[in-house]
This record gives sequence, C-alpha cells and structure tokens, in this order.
Amino acid sequence: MSKLFGRWEAVLVGLIGVVLLAGWLMSPYFLQPINIGLAIGSESIPALMAVGLGWVVLTGEIDISVGSMVAMCS
Repeated sequence: MSKLFGRWEAVLVGLIGVVLLAGWLMSPYFLQPINIGLAIGSESIPALMAVGLGWVVLTGEIDISVGSMVAMCS
C-alpha cells in the first residue's frame, strides 16, 4: 500500500481535496471567501492550542491538562 500512495501525507492531502470538491459540488457557496474566513476564525484558537501542545509533547513534557483548562476557560 505504501508504494501505491507514497507517503501518508499525500493520502491526507488527497482526502482533503476530495472533501473540498464534494462540498463545492453540493453547494456553490462552500468555497466563498466569507465562508472560508468564518471557518478559519472559528478554528484559530483550537489550532493555536494544538501547536502549543504539540511542542510540549515533542519535548517530552507530556501535559494532559490542556483539555480541562480549555473547558474551564470557555
């Protein structure tokens, strides 16, 4: 299977492309700039937290309290 698809990142990029294409075919408003802006705005805080937590996990200082802190702050 690895020879067929190459790296797993290529499979993920292809899957994202298929999802975007399907959404665009089902609704002409799916890829409008306002819709993309709203999606980016609503996911910016979880994305920043994921980057920070990724660095914590990569350095070996595993911290599992992030989920409870997000629940307390929201």
